[in-house]
Amino acid sequence: MVIGFAKRNGLALIADEVYQENIYGRNARFWSFARIMHAMGERDIPLFSLHSVSKGFLGECGHRGGYLELRNIPDDVLAEFVKLQTISLCANVNGQLSTYLMVAPR
Repeated sequence: MVIGFAKRNGLALIADEVYQENIYGRNARFWSFARIMHAMGERDIPLFSLHSVSKGFLGECGHRGGYLELRNIPDDVLAEFVKLQTISLCANVNGQLSTYLMVAPR
């Protein structure tokens, strides 16, 4: 429903998916916007998806690490994100390590 609304109105989606690990129902499952859009074959709606280690993953608000996933982003907007990234300060070592462990668990 949200994806259809965004498409009909020419909107980008910003998906704050930091609590995806906090699913407690026996048969409940988290479905990301990226996964649903991929299954739908949707390639027109810009998606900005956020995830963080400081909320649901570790439950430790002091850990500063996470990522932003960009999909279907117009080239001019992507260029601005790349520009911003090049001037940003680097996350602390604990945040970098925690993010690595979140996206590539062993």
